[in-house]
Parts: sequence; structure tokens; C-alpha cells
Amino acid sequence: MPAYNKDRYFMNLASDIASDLTSFGGAKIASVLVHKNQIISIGHNKQKTHPFAARFAKNPDSIYFHAEVNAIHNALRRHSEEELIKMKTTLYICRVKFDHANATNLIWGMSKPCCGCDEAIEYFKINKVVYSLNEDDTLDKQYAIKFH
Repeated sequence: MPAYNKDRYFMNLASDIASDLTSFGGAKIASVLVHKNQIISIGHNKQKTHPFAARFAKNPDSIYFHAEVNAIHNALRRHSEEELIKMKTTLYICRVKFDHANATNLIWGMSKPCCGCDEAIEYFKINKVVYSLNEDDTLDKQYAIKFH
């Protein structure tokens, strides 16, 4: 599968998952962690505190799971930290939000990882991160790719 199609496929999957979420603070963000074109875990932002979330929190007073850290935490249910670090993984992150022009439509929004999530991504040596950008009303859904 060509990289473009693979990235588009997993971004659309993250978008579908995010679209089904109950809004948390106005944000619907989902992530999909992939290894060799296989999904190894899914995460989403949620208002739940956890020591693992606190480990990578950017703000000690707000240690809720971000989608990225939640996906990594979920992957650790099946893999040890050492195994996960050795895998060549890609993390897809998508935020959906209401389109102000048409309140019944959902569009993509910026989902660039925060500094705490970046720390987790670096720690677990996630090779590639693909995240949604703000969508305008004339372009197809856009995303950015960041290699580590």
C-alpha cells in the first residue's frame, strides 16, 4: 500500500473514532498506533487521571489522558515498554470539531501533540507521527507528518 494511501486510511480511521466520541472540553481527539500496517492500540482524550498520564503531563494540575498518551498506555497492555520502544511505530492523531459555517458538519482541527505528548512519543521512540491540521472549506482533509 503506498504511504499516502496508508496515511490517509489511518487518518480517516482516527477521524471516524474521534467523531463518535463525546466531547471533552470541546475537543474530540483520537489516535491510532500502528506497527507494520496493523493497529496495535487506539486512544482518545478523556477526563481520567492515571499515573501514566501524570508521567507525561505538561501541567501537573491537569493530568488527564491525551489521545496520544492513552494510545501508548493501551499498547502497553500487550507489549512491554522494551518491546514497544523497539517497534517501528506510527501514531495517527485526528481532532474533529464542528464547522462554524455548517454546525451539522464535523471538520478536522489541529491535533499537533503538546510538549507532554511529544515527550512520550520521544520516550517510546515512535518513528512517525501524522496529525490533522485545521481544515479550510476548500481543501481536502489535510495532515502533517513528523518523523522522529
